[in-house]
Amino acid sequence: RHKYDTDLLPLFAKALADTAANKFVVLHLIGSHTNYADRYPLEFNHFNADSVLRRVPKPWLTPATAQVVAEYANSIRFTDAILGGIIRDVARDSRPVLVVYFSDHGENVYTDRDFRGRDPKFVRVPFIIYANASYRADHPQVMQAIYTALHRPFSTANIPYTIMTLSGINHPIYDPSIDPLSTSFRPLPRYVNGSPFDTPSPPLPVQ
Repeated sequence: RHKYDTDLLPLFAKALADTAANKFVVLHLIGSHTNYADRYPLEFNHFNADSVLRRVPKPWLTPATAQVVAEYANSIRFTDAILGGIIRDVARDSRPVLVVYFSDHGENVYTDRDFRGRDPKFVRVPFIIYANASYRADHPQVMQAIYTALHRPFSTANIPYTIMTLSGINHPIYDPSIDPLSTSFRPLPRYVNGSPFDTPSPPLPVQ
């Protein structure tokens, strides 16, 4: 319960140092699952109830719920630090390496009302693809496909097909029509709890 996601980093370093020609490494983070205060060490206790109440004018917040918001923000800050370290390690690697990160679900933590938990309005999740310099140099066509797909609406259910494209894997189950990196991609209706979800994602800068 009180282990932190940093416990995975030595295992990641060992996997990255392995000399195998091809590797697929999965890090399953606990991230920001409750209890949020259990998800990060003391040195990441950056936000507190007072700072939330000063900066976030939401009349439904109490000192107790504002503390929960602070703990949630601290847990995200900790995950950001872990991802930053992983990306820095990959950036220094001379071999072509990709990092793909996404969350399994969103969370409403007193964002728009006095409520905490899963919320159909909060289903967008972070999705990051980082390619180090060697990968970018070796796979310019894939990089162009990533840039082209930036604003395509897709579901995390599509990600296995995307990973096939990113890693050069061929398999009979591959379906280009549901891979957002494919020129044959065709957006399908997305649903949340059986109801259509068609809200467009906000534009993001290409970096």
